[in-house]
Amino acid sequence: MIKAVLFDFGQTLVDSSAAFRNAEKTAQRNILTDLQLTDAEGFLAEYRRIRRQFKDRSEASRVRIWSEVYTHFGRGVNVEQLKAWEADYWRTVADGTSPFPETMRVLEALRKQYRLGMVTNAQGAEGCRHRLGDWPQITDLFASLIIAGQDGMPAKPAREPFDACLAALCVPPDKAIFVGDDYHADMEGAIAAGISPIWLKHHLAKRNWPDVAANVPVITNLSPLLGIGVEGLGVASLRAEL
Repeated sequence: MIKAVLFDFGQTLVDSSAAFRNAEKTAQRNILTDLQLTDAEGFLAEYRRIRRQFKDRSEASRVRIWSEVYTHFGRGVNVEQLKAWEADYWRTVADGTSPFPETMRVLEALRKQYRLGMVTNAQGAEGCRHRLGDWPQITDLFASLIIAGQDGMPAKPAREPFDACLAALCVPPDKAIFVGDDYHADMEGAIAAGISPIWLKHHLAKRNWPDVAANVPVITNLSPLLGIGVEGLGVASLRAEL
């Protein structure tokens, strides 16, 4: 029997997809202008390649990403300028973040039956304020909240943040599920920790989903966690394969 439901935060409980696109476009425009490059398409290709490398390592610091971009193009780095741009970047994301329509209803209902935990990666450089602080009505519903990637806690998909959340809830991994949107960080991380994953590809989040041969339950909004129940989302059959 499932005793705990763990969640990611961004693009799982809240939608920041449009805000991330706006923040990225502004950052790309600022850097392209500062580098004085004429080949915009070539710049974007290299920018996205470098950004992907950092994402694959679960590194969210825009200063470090952008520093690598400058280095790639043979330019010196003005760290203070990049820090100012990163602050604007995360302000744009925070201002454009809102809960999915069903988030509060689903969480409040699940809380009556399960222990709730959250495992989310830090955003930005070490010490950067996470936008989940703007949503106490969400975070107050959780018995355990782990921000991975800061204060010595490795970022997802490392299993340590999942283990820490379960330990705080006093729930073993085989009695928990994890709901998240990022296949690498969330699904692979949960599986490594022995937790059954549920992949949320929210229909309101405008983004590209990775094409992976994933043998995990997929939902397109949070409501099936109630309508079907977490025990009925293929979790039992999945657990037998872990």
